[in-house]
Amino acid sequence: PPLARNGFVTFGSLNNPAKLNSTAIESYARILAAVADSRLLIKFKGLGDMEVQRDLCAAFARQGLGADRLMISGGAPRREFLDTYNKVDIALDTFPYSGGLTTCEALWMGCPVVTLAGATFAGRHAASYLTHAGLPELIGATQAEFETKAAALARDTARLASLRQCLRAKLLASPVCDGPGFARDFTAAMRSEEHTSELQ
Repeated sequence: PPLARNGFVTFGSLNNPAKLNSTAIESYARILAAVADSRLLIKFKGLGDMEVQRDLCAAFARQGLGADRLMISGGAPRREFLDTYNKVDIALDTFPYSGGLTTCEALWMGCPVVTLAGATFAGRHAASYLTHAGLPELIGATQAEFETKAAALARDTARLASLRQCLRAKLLASPVCDGPGFARDFTAAMRSEEHTSELQ
């Protein structure tokens, strides 16, 4: 994990910053306040703009988190963007609109994701992927639990090292990556008597 090289925990958000609302920023700031010397890496296209960075830093400053704890940068070609996860110990999901592809990419790169399960489909993307990848312990039911789970994982260096080694294999072996299985289940659902009667 990056922690082993850096000597501090790096949280990350590589989600579309349009999802990064004031409530999520409050949670992120509380998580970093609970984990000494930790940093937050935020990366996405458009965040290379200095004015955008200043606004984002100001939003975190209002929650007591200084700019020295933030690493903000813009987008990058796909391979370079994915390589960013090699600098992130724990990805923090956005809410109430959760990360879909972003969550899958983080797990593929060996980076655990902590999420807050929302009340809608859009708020449960990450929760679904984590559940099917066998990682339900990374799902918070409340905002406070989301924060507690993220801070607790940051302190569990052995767990972080283990996840970094096994996450890709866990994802590959899970229903998330079982294309043929999904096709069979979807086909069966479409052919089911209940669905057929609904279409008539």
